[in-house]
Amino acid sequence: MSVHRAEGGWEVRWREGGRGSRQHAQTFKRKGDADLFDAAIKRRKALGELALMEAGNRTVEELAVEWWEKYAKPNLARNTLGNYARGLDRYVIPRLGRLRLRELTPEAVAGFRADLERAGVGRDSTRVSMVVLQAMFRQAVLWRWVPDNPVKHVKKPSAKRETAVVCLAPAQVEAVRSVLLAEGRLYAATMISLVAYQGLRVPEELLALEVRHVRCNTLLIEQRNIDGEIVAGQKVRGFHPRAIDLLEPVRRDVAECLLAVGRPSGRALLFPRRDGRPWLRHDYQNWRRRVWHAAREHAGIEPLPPYDLRHAFASLQIRAGLSIPELAEQMGHSPQMTVNTYTHVIRELRGLPALSAEEQILQAREQPRRWRAELAS
Repeated sequence: MSVHRAEGGWEVRWREGGRGSRQHAQTFKRKGDADLFDAAIKRRKALGELALMEAGNRTVEELAVEWWEKYAKPNLARNTLGNYARGLDRYVIPRLGRLRLRELTPEAVAGFRADLERAGVGRDSTRVSMVVLQAMFRQAVLWRWVPDNPVKHVKKPSAKRETAVVCLAPAQVEAVRSVLLAEGRLYAATMISLVAYQGLRVPEELLALEVRHVRCNTLLIEQRNIDGEIVAGQKVRGFHPRAIDLLEPVRRDVAECLLAVGRPSGRALLFPRRDGRPWLRHDYQNWRRRVWHAAREHAGIEPLPPYDLRHAFASLQIRAGLSIPELAEQMGHSPQMTVNTYTHVIRELRGLPALSAEEQILQAREQPRRWRAELAS
């Protein structure tokens, strides 16, 4: 560490480490300023703060690259990586990437959130962008790149739903299935049955089902499809494999579907691509757009994603008298989440006579037969 005369002023030179480490330099017009800076560097080095000061000059984009390679890829699930990658590419890097780490203050983070909301970015996308930014700076603190995490001090958009879930009635589910059956899409009608009547998460749980998972009395959920990769485990971390009571109408739907494709073996996927491999994300997105939404519109059902069909399963089982802990177990989340999500459904169905889920489905299937015949003609 020393002060030297340089062209146009005075230059302070120092090394972050010992001999052989990278040399840094900064130029000042006045020697007094150079001497003050040199003294500050010596003090920081004595206190062990020099490395922290140097790391703070790195940019948010540089942190993102290091965090992605050293932390995110080795530790996060592929689906989570996909969500974080979209947040980084679309919002974090374009708006914050050139900022130095020490420049990202809580005020700057609050401005980042405000900018996204003014630009019309959705609540979920804004939240994900702030979550990934906070995760990056959490590691930066551990790596001694920054002294504190500025993102944790800024409130994020709530993750809670602001509107009640929509639970399709069995008659509405059957109206969609009728359209699909009339079009000769038996596989798609069976997919709808498994989501709406068994509560599977789509696409990850539905498209990871193998023939062996369909048992005599239960449906075993023990793996997920993450963009074409079949991985073990549940969406809720630490949740054990779950066995859902298999309803008789759904068992018959699956049996009919398997018969139509030649009774595949136990390890075969229930819904593979034509090449036999698991669906990729874009396969599902194409199906959702071309098959699901087309059938839904034809059946006169309001816009909703296929995932929301699983709320119909909750409504079926609440009407059948299943307890909250039992329903939570079968849906694969906590009893508290079940209560928070379906309180309005519980109150709506209160006082109605209990009716088994099988009977509700069978009654709904009696209704659209005439309409299905008209569609076929």
